[in-house]
Amino acid sequence: MPALLWFKDIEKEHETLVGFKAVSLATLYNNRFLVPQGFCITTEAFGQFLLENSLKESFDTLLTSYYSHKDPESLEKITTLFLSVEFPYALKTLILQAYYNLNIDTEVFGAGKQALEIIKAGRESPSVAVRTSGSLLLEHDFPQSFLGVRGIHELFVFIKKAWSDYFLTYAKYLTLETFLYPTVIIQKMINSEVSGVIYTGKKLVVEALIGFE
Repeated sequence: MPALLWFKDIEKEHETLVGFKAVSLATLYNNRFLVPQGFCITTEAFGQFLLENSLKESFDTLLTSYYSHKDPESLEKITTLFLSVEFPYALKTLILQAYYNLNIDTEVFGAGKQALEIIKAGRESPSVAVRTSGSLLLEHDFPQSFLGVRGIHELFVFIKKAWSDYFLTYAKYLTLETFLYPTVIIQKMINSEVSGVIYTGKKLVVEALIGFE
């Protein structure tokens, strides 16, 4: 299973890997709506992070405690469990490569490595939005969006914060049997002329305005 998927490669059957929000954005992107490009750090990546930092046993114990005893302290411990450890080298490299490629049109990804390096040379690190992509469509509790994230240090700090936010937002709506690892969307921010939000549920609502919402 891939640890990272670009919007252009995400399909409906990837929902358990990337979450509902990522599938929705990818659907818009792949149908040529004006959605900035981005990628998703998948449930597989979170699993790799736990295993390579020897955190999986502690994580499983705390998760079981939370759902067995409705122990909020266990959930708080989960949200801080991974904040003090580093990303595994291979996973960090994969995410960084994708992050810097946000400055490049996905249509030229097939160009040679040297050509891509020339295109990226001299460009600033992209400013991105970082947010979790859950397995549920929530009507009341919405996960945080961390906006204007730029640079290597901020990127990895806010990926971890998005993971924490996933547990705080989604865990109470799930069970031990339905729980899925968190996923994170990294999406390029742009200087938009017009922006908006689409709400889906019992009815479709579109809100739009001039500039950025």
